Amino acid sequence: MDESAIKWILVLLFLMILSLLSIYLVLSHRGKRRHLINMLLEAADQIPVHHPEFILKAVENQKELRKIVEMDRESYQDITMEFEKYLALWRRYPDGINILICQNEIIGIFSIWPVKRRIYKKLAEGTITEENVRLGDIPNIKNNGLCSTWYFSTIQIIDTYRHSGIVYDLFRRTIKKWFTSSKVVFPIKICSMAYSDSGEYLLKKTGFVKVRDKEESNSMMSTYQIILNTKDEAIKFVNDVTSSIN
Repeated sequence: MDESAIKWILVLLFLMILSLLSIYLVLSHRGKRRHLINMLLEAADQIPVHHPEFILKAVENQKELRKIVEMDRESYQDITMEFEKYLALWRRYPDGINILICQNEIIGIFSIWPVKRRIYKKLAEGTITEENVRLGDIPNIKNNGLCSTWYFSTIQIIDTYRHSGIVYDLFRRTIKKWFTSSKVVFPIKICSMAYSDSGEYLLKKTGFVKVRDKEESNSMMSTYQIILNTKDEAIKFVNDVTSSIN
């Protein structure tokens, strides 16, 4: 059975449940009506949802990179970087931009960048934004280097999947991939900026602590950080990320 047939079956099941609910609402008393509503909602939750396969990987070519720049402009408009700067950063640290792919389409982006200590401090305190970060501010760890100060940058999902919970899956899987990259060294400091209310919610939920309110920040965004001193703390962070956004 192909994907379109499965979707039609799910739609028909949902419509059938709604029809039964409507009939009962007309015929039933209030107390019994609430009981049936709960039963029908529980039944609806049991309907299997067919999800296509999602693939997480680092950007591999300039075609993928150009698509990311387009998505960035659509989402952030006045606070985005030009393609040439993305290209330079990507060449400096190819694992920095992670993409989630569904049926050969990029549906999500999550960027994690190593930054030098002085730049980390400025980002965490909100005195600069990521648009102010230059190529020389990214340590050259592409081959054998390590870094202890990191910046969590863009995390976004295209409109079609925005309210599906995929952003949490992207966040969780990218974090695990990053920790197994052998590029981190303890103690690890991670900072990020809340570009939106949903971004701020995600940072708080995964253990980040606010450093600056947006009213106090030159970047006009609230800034957050988390410090992991040992491998055990890092493992706990990954586990907490997994459990808190399930």
